[in-house]
Amino acid sequence: MLRRWQRRLRYWMRSHERARLLREEMEIHFKMMVQDLMEDGMTESEARGAARRRFGNPTLQQEDSRQTWIARWVNDLIQDAVFALRTLRKQPSFAAVAVISAALGIGACSMIFGIANFALFRQLRVEDPSRLMSISPKNLRSGKAGQSMSYPELEDLRQGRSFQGIAACFQFMPAVIFGGGEPQRYWGSVATANYFEVVRPAFVLGRGFDATRDDRKGESPVVVLSYQLWRSRFGSDRTIVGRSIELNRRKVIVIGVTGPGFRGTETMFFSDFWLPFSMLDALAEVGVGGDRLRDRGSQWLMSVGRLRAGVNGEAAASEVNVIGERLRAAYPVTNKDRVFRVERAGQLNPGIRKMAAMFFLMLLLVAILLLGTACANIANLLLARASARQKEIATRLCDWCGAEPPRSATPHRKRNASPARRRRRLRRRGISALEAIGRSRIPLSLPSISRSPWIIG
Repeated sequence: MLRRWQRRLRYWMRSHERARLLREEMEIHFKMMVQDLMEDGMTESEARGAARRRFGNPTLQQEDSRQTWIARWVNDLIQDAVFALRTLRKQPSFAAVAVISAALGIGACSMIFGIANFALFRQLRVEDPSRLMSISPKNLRSGKAGQSMSYPELEDLRQGRSFQGIAACFQFMPAVIFGGGEPQRYWGSVATANYFEVVRPAFVLGRGFDATRDDRKGESPVVVLSYQLWRSRFGSDRTIVGRSIELNRRKVIVIGVTGPGFRGTETMFFSDFWLPFSMLDALAEVGVGGDRLRDRGSQWLMSVGRLRAGVNGEAAASEVNVIGERLRAAYPVTNKDRVFRVERAGQLNPGIRKMAAMFFLMLLLVAILLLGTACANIANLLLARASARQKEIATRLCDWCGAEPPRSATPHRKRNASPARRRRRLRRRGISALEAIGRSRIPLSLPSISRSPWIIG
């Protein structure tokens, strides 16, 4: 296969020379056929006509022969590209309008699809994202899904055996960072100490939380930065790990920087940093501290879990449902109408997913209509340009049929030429003109013309 394409490429690079040799060879075969017919008793005129009927269309024969050099579609693509470049050069305004019209339609469709793909179908940039599941409560009475849970409910879910670990975070944590420039407000998350052990994102520097100690009160305040915050705020300083920065006027030690593309497990809610649960008491002024770790009615966490080897999502969902039924019976005040659902992590929140899908579908339909309008505009432009060439096409058709075109269409012809000579000249020009029409792919519906072999003698 490779050698065949290499041979075809060499043929294409020397196409002009090979085309000349092919024409000469076909002329030799045509002359030999004429000579054989003349030896059989035909006159020269009759022999040439019969040879042309037997030989067929020379241009078509050359096209068929070129297919052995290089694929026909490649040759057509090259001719179309050359024609397009010639059109751009001759009519830059027409080309600019066509390109802008197409760009508007294609750009709108691409933008809408890119946003929808990011919000609805993207996978998290973590290790083995198909094994990472989102666990969220659902209200049976209202039907609302994607709700948050309390810390006691998280502890109850951790008793299951389907997950290697279950982590949780609160992703609406505001903080003002003072280090690395002017004070600026960012949004981050407060996460359990096993958060990075469960999620497993890549790290460009340092590490995540220590699962054995960063949940305990009194531990050293630490922070993990996102890749985007590390680049924009700290200028990609590779010595940032181990240094302290000011966050809400408190000193915290940077222990790691996550890899590019990871900003949390909740789509549309990005985190620029992560703080451990050991700092909850220090975050009471932003509404995170207090007695939330023991209050079952305080529902503020979003949880994720990583499946054990050999366990699929259906088995994990069944076990979580059993735990949910047990909690409904044990805590009727807070868990009366609550069940849990398990799905792949990184998707849009189930509470707004259907509405977002309908919204993106409407936007995509609008973009498709815009693209259709742009295509219709381009088609109208092509038709307008083709209609302007009606006189030229009519003149060429007259030349092909051998008729005398209107006097106004041929002011350059010599009127003192003999009729036979003028007809021969018209026929030659008609042949070359129609061959040029076939090569240039003019968007016109031309009538079918049958050509008698006796016209050219």
